[in-house]
Amino acid sequence: MQLIMKRNDIYSSDDNSESGDITGNIGELSNTDFLPTIKDEVVIPYTNDIPQRQETTRAKLANFLILTFAITIGASFMLVVALIVVSVFIDEKNINSFDKTSALAKDLIALILASEAGLIGTVLGFYFGSIK
Repeated sequence: MQLIMKRNDIYSSDDNSESGDITGNIGELSNTDFLPTIKDEVVIPYTNDIPQRQETTRAKLANFLILTFAITIGASFMLVVALIVVSVFIDEKNINSFDKTSALAKDLIALILASEAGLIGTVLGFYFGSIK
């Protein structure tokens, strides 16, 4: 029996008349000899799952941005409530300092929420606007 190697495949043949083949005499093999097995190549069919992955990414991005915006709004409301509670216990001497702190907090809340809303609107509009 002859072993013929052709184009990276292994064939078993008794004929070595083909030119260009690498042949060798295998000889007699018993059942106890180790024979390497040729594994079949696993063919994974190509699937174009890019649109599905894009849709999943868009959903995750939208959920993350909306959650971030909700947390920011919640933190803003908690800050306003804390300022209202603290304003009850402020005496007349510290009222000017508290008014400045309240005005600063109000300005920061407006700045952060407006910036975040613009960013979220732009990102979500870009990603979901490209859906056909």
